[in-house]
Amino acid sequence: MSGTIWSVDEHLEDILAAVKPLEPIELHLPDAQGCVLVDDVVVQVALPPFDNSSMDGYAVRISDVEGASEEFPAVLTVIGDVAAGDGGLPDGRSVGPGEAARIMTGAPLPRAPRRSSRSSGPTGARVPARPRACGPTATPRRGRAVRSVSTVR
Repeated sequence: MSGTIWSVDEHLEDILAAVKPLEPIELHLPDAQGCVLVDDVVVQVALPPFDNSSMDGYAVRISDVEGASEEFPAVLTVIGDVAAGDGGLPDGRSVGPGEAARIMTGAPLPRAPRRSSRSSGPTGARVPARPRACGPTATPRRGRAVRSVSTVR
């Protein structure tokens, strides 16, 4: 090797000939930081597993707030609360016409609503809903982060 100039490819070949992959080992997740997976991870469930609210506010029906404005808000009756970790409204109830459900960040969106509206007020209160406070970004869809049976790389 002395006196001979090696090309980059020759150096690479020499290094790769000396390096061998390590045997796979099993580790608990907290101990695996900085390690590389041997096999792909296939997610079996969608993440998030349901449409949810990305902010505290109210779950409302689009048809109830269409055309509402600051001057003429849609007035809705609050029928209950949905907290993160809940399965939705009691008894699987959905939000009906003229109704809203108080909803917390991360909570599953009750059936029918497709929007969350920022606001606050007591259960049973009539809550003014304004479309400017509503939007599709307030409702992350099921599987938005990871789809069911997909490979995570």
